Amino acid sequence: MNVSVSADIIPLLVIVFFTGVALGALAALASKRPRRIAWWPWIVALAFLAIALLLIPSQFERLALFALVAITMVYATFTYQQVQASKEMVSEAKEQRFATLQPIIILKSIQKPLDTHASALCSEYHSHFVVWNAGNGPAIEIEIALLKSNQNLIEAHRETFLRAGEEYCFTPQTALALLPENKYYAVCQYKRVVSPTADEVWDQTWLPFSLSIASKKGEVYVAPGELDFKFGLSKRDTIAAFTSKPGLEKT
Repeated sequence: MNVSVSADIIPLLVIVFFTGVALGALAALASKRPRRIAWWPWIVALAFLAIALLLIPSQFERLALFALVAITMVYATFTYQQVQASKEMVSEAKEQRFATLQPIIILKSIQKPLDTHASALCSEYHSHFVVWNAGNGPAIEIEIALLKSNQNLIEAHRETFLRAGEEYCFTPQTALALLPENKYYAVCQYKRVVSPTADEVWDQTWLPFSLSIASKKGEVYVAPGELDFKFGLSKRDTIAAFTSKPGLEKT
């Protein structure tokens, strides 16, 4: 049984093919799983070409050439996606490796031990803050700041570096007993030694705390809140704790 179909269908098939390609591109952009969804328009379009080859023998050479070009486009797209997937895997592995080498700064409030003659109901007075590097890499350019509730700077201290597993005792020179009872922040910001990019990357650790004045002169109570970590900050997003720092002199 011979099937006769007009050759005018060829432009329609071409339109269908590239419409499928366009839909695949849009689906790839809109979907969270683009690698799967982007393939069905190609398959549908090539299926139309295969049907056309069977239904229109007189146009076999022209359609076969067009199909060859289409298959080449599909192969090029597949190769490109594979290369991009490989780059993403390498990038993810690199980021994970850098993550294992990064410092993680923990801030905690240390209380004074109770007097042996004090009542068991007495609360412990605040002693100092401890800055502890709980990560696997050193933290450099460490800046420790004491802030008001509106995040205005009270005072700041700077250390060159803190190795993994080391801790530093931070006792503000501004006596906490002279500050009004309120909410405050102890903040530590530090620069990463290595990062996946060439840009300067900073991290911050925030410890909010409530300050209460004790009945005993010169003593205070500190009730720490929940730690807040901010990672991957640029220098312009950090706290300007120091207006100037010593650097290399130009010769």
